[in-house]
Amino acid sequence: RVKAFADEISSLEDKNLARRLYEVYVAKLSGSGLSKEDLKAGAQQFLSEGNAYLAKSLFDVYLNSLSQDNESQDNESQDNELKARETVAVADRFANGDATEGLDPVFAEEMYKKAYDMAGIAAFKSDSSYRRAFNLERMKEFNAAYDGYNDLLSNSPDYARKQNIYFRMGVIAAYAKKDTDKASEYFLKIKDAFPEDVLAACSLYQLGLLSQFKKDFEKAKEYYSAIAADKSELGLLAQERLKEIEETREFKYGLKLF
Repeated sequence: RVKAFADEISSLEDKNLARRLYEVYVAKLSGSGLSKEDLKAGAQQFLSEGNAYLAKSLFDVYLNSLSQDNESQDNESQDNELKARETVAVADRFANGDATEGLDPVFAEEMYKKAYDMAGIAAFKSDSSYRRAFNLERMKEFNAAYDGYNDLLSNSPDYARKQNIYFRMGVIAAYAKKDTDKASEYFLKIKDAFPEDVLAACSLYQLGLLSQFKKDFEKAKEYYSAIAADKSELGLLAQERLKEIEETREFKYGLKLF
C-alpha cells in the first residue's frame, strides 16, 4: 500500500513526498527478512518498471547485506572483491552506454568508485571499465574519462573493442584537450588497424576535419575523398567539406564534441 500510494503521489509530480514514502517502503522491505537474492530481484524489478529511485535504494540494501556477510567470514579480501564486482554490476545498470542514456550516471560513478576503493581494478571486467570511462565522458569529466580509456588499454591490451577506445580518446583529445596531433594519432590507428570497421570511415572524416582546421587542405582532401563516394550522411558531409575547400569558403564545421 505504501508503494502504491507513493506511485500515485509521484505521478502527481510531488516527487519529494513520493521519495519519503519510497524510503519508508524500502525500510519495511529491508526489515522483513528478505534474502539477498530476493532483495536483488526486487531492485531489478523496480528498475524494469522504470522506478530508478526505488531500485537504487533497494540495491543499496542488497549491497549492504553483502557487507554484513563479510563480517562473519575469514577471507575478507576475497569477499570484498566479490562485493566490489556486484557493486560494479549495479553501476553498469545506471551508467551511460554507447546506445543508451544512463538512468543515473552520477549514482553509477559513485558505485564504480566504491567498487574500486574496495578491490581496485580486480572489480572490473573490461566492458565495465569501458562503460565507466564512457559514462564519465558523457558527464563531461573528460580528463577522468581519457585516463579511464588509457588504463583500459594498458590493463586489457587484447580488448575486443580497441577501435572504440581509440575513437573516444581521439574525440576527447581533439575537442576537450585541444590536442589535435594526439587526436590524429588515434584516428590514424583506426584507419590503419581496422580499415573495415565502421569507425574507419568516421576516423577518416575526423582526420579531414582536423587537417582542414589546420589549413592542410591537400591532406584534408585526401581524407574526405576516401569517403565522399559513400551513400551515407558521412559521405554527404565529406562532399560538403570538399566543396568548401575547392571554393575556398570559410570552414563552417566548428570543432565540437559530438
